[in-house]
Amino acid sequence: MNMKNTRNVNRNEGKKSSNGDQTVEVLYQKMGDRWFAFSLINDEVFVGSIPNSELEPAAKIQRKKRPLGNS
Repeated sequence: MNMKNTRNVNRNEGKKSSNGDQTVEVLYQKMGDRWFAFSLINDEVFVGSIPNSELEPAAKIQRKKRPLGNS
């Protein structure tokens, strides 16, 4: 299962918000029993493991956005 999302990072390149943070696309990929986040910023790939403490709140948000009848 892949999830695509955006996340703010503190970098000096790319699109900036009013507070100076950059917004980038993030690809979430499950490998085995762990989730990882991948992002590309100025030809550099950033990868990080997602802690379980962040997974449940994100899953609740996704379930709320999903239309009834879809699994």
